[in-house]
Parts: sequence; structure tokens; C-alpha cells
Amino acid sequence: MVKSLDMGVNQLLHEVNQNLEASRLIFQQFEARQQEISLDEWMQIYKKVSQSEQTWLSNILLSE
Repeated sequence: MVKSLDMGVNQLLHEVNQNLEASRLIFQQFEARQQEISLDEWMQIYKKVSQSEQTWLSNILLSE
């Protein structure tokens, strides 16, 4: 019985190690794809969002 419990624990630890390795690979791939956004790019994004908010707000006010 002790031997079967030991094998069960070893199997569990093996599966945990496999899951950790898979998670590490996913995070490494994610970090490799990240890119920095310049201040100019942030400003363009901000302007688009602001314009969208203004359009959305105008549509709500006009529909009342």
C-alpha cells in the first residue's frame, strides 16, 4: 500500500511539473510577442477613444 501511495505522489508531482513547464512556455511566448508603444502611438489611441466617447455621448443625448 505504501508503494502505491508513493507512485501516486510521484505521478502527481510529475503532472504538476508538466503543468508548470507548459505555463512557463506560454508566458515566454507572450513576453516574446510584447512590444513597446511609443508616446505618439498612445496619443493616437487616446484621440480615437476620445472621439468614440464623444460620438457615443452625442448619440445618447440626441436620442433623448
